[in-house]
Amino acid sequence: MNTKHSEEVIKGIVEQYSNGKAVALLCAEYRVPRSTVYFWIKQHRKLKSSSNAEISYWDYYSLKRKHNKLKEKLEIIKAAGCSLSAPLKEKLYALETLYGQFSVHALCRIV
Repeated sequence: MNTKHSEEVIKGIVEQYSNGKAVALLCAEYRVPRSTVYFWIKQHRKLKSSSNAEISYWDYYSLKRKHNKLKEKLEIIKAAGCSLSAPLKEKLYALETLYGQFSVHALCRIV
């Protein structure tokens, strides 16, 4: 059951589900747990925007995470009060004052 499936196989399974094939049959045919098939379905489900543009759930989720990281990065840059072209020592000193307000990972992404 620990078999890796290629992206083409996963998309094929999702497409078969979209065409009406039962999840139980897909699980039996590909020897994949039901939860995995439902995860793949959710991951590849298409969302429509108000302008009728389509994007997969997974792409939307990835873009949302990237947006949140960039937003946090901007907040840190504003709060640090030094420019991005400042010397490393100056940046580290400015970021040290923000320790506790932001995660260490977020602070390290700035440097």
